[in-house]
Amino acid sequence: MTSIGTYQVKIQVQSAGEQFALLSPATVNDMPTNWDFDWLGLWQNSS
Repeated sequence: MTSIGTYQVKIQVQSAGEQFALLSPATVNDMPTNWDFDWLGLWQNSS
């Protein structure tokens, strides 16, 4: 697989204002092994 590199992007954080975040490719070790998650609860708590 070809790496596209790492990107630096501006983000807006409610409690801290404008900041920078790094987006970089994930590896197999970065992936979760347990995908159980309260997805409905995530969206309910995001408002």
